[in-house]
Amino acid sequence: MNSETEQQLRKINFSGLVAGTLEWNAVREEVMNALHVYGSFEAVYDPLQDPKLREKVFKKGITELFDLPVEVKSRSASYRSKLYISNVESIFIYEENKESIPSYTALMWPQGNTHFCETMERYVEALKELDQMIKKMIMEGLGVEDKYDDEMIQKTEYSLSASHYKSEEEGDHKDDHQYLGVHTDPHFVTIVGQDEVDGLEVLIKSGQWIRPAPFSFIVLVGDSMEAWTNGRIQATIHRVVKNKSNSRRYVTLFLSIAAKGFIIQAPSELIDETHPALYKPFDFSDYFQFFISDERFKTNINKPLKTFCGIENHG
Repeated sequence: MNSETEQQLRKINFSGLVAGTLEWNAVREEVMNALHVYGSFEAVYDPLQDPKLREKVFKKGITELFDLPVEVKSRSASYRSKLYISNVESIFIYEENKESIPSYTALMWPQGNTHFCETMERYVEALKELDQMIKKMIMEGLGVEDKYDDEMIQKTEYSLSASHYKSEEEGDHKDDHQYLGVHTDPHFVTIVGQDEVDGLEVLIKSGQWIRPAPFSFIVLVGDSMEAWTNGRIQATIHRVVKNKSNSRRYVTLFLSIAAKGFIIQAPSELIDETHPALYKPFDFSDYFQFFISDERFKTNINKPLKTFCGIENHG
């Protein structure tokens, strides 16, 4: 099947919403419908759409970061000069309860870089707001928000990573079509921030691959959310392919992760005769270790969640 179609993901606007209003409820229906029909959607949120902020994040901040010498970037333990293949480098800018943006900025620029620090703090706060709205709507859509909304917010940690996909001239693997093969993410939710160069492709429920437009924020559901919702919301299958222009590509990944000690287990309200339990309870840190292990790649590589904690003979 052709890897690129004219069809696009649904675009959903979260700007100016207040929980409990008719506008909120209408957007919630859009979210649930998009996740059931497509498995993903493009989010629009005014604080993130500001062209000046986008330019500060991508054109200046992240470009400036990856232009630093490798020995400087390597001051961060999270820096990977080769993420899966040699054409991709990645680094975490923010990890809640581990690495704050000011401390990361001081690590990269001991002399100070106020512009980078303030820009990324503003960016992260807007992404947090968007993520919390999305998760609240999912829980409302499933009818469990009253009991679990606070727990989900309190026991979620956030991270922001940036990736640099090098151009053909900068890297090798010139004959490869893909940077990163077919997979799901292990987290609750990933919000992918794309700048002017695309490359992300999402497999929608009809079996078509859709390449979201540049200058977009794409919401991907992860394995943790699939497990917590007992399969009512399924993880988004996606991949990263080379762009036609062969240009440098920068993306941000905003990750919503279960905090340490939070056991991911479907609420009893989401388990019944029609929807028997699909997954055993698990700690995210245990699953993540499996997700990146050699064992995962030796078994069912495309369905690691099922391999790790799937319940057989449930139907």
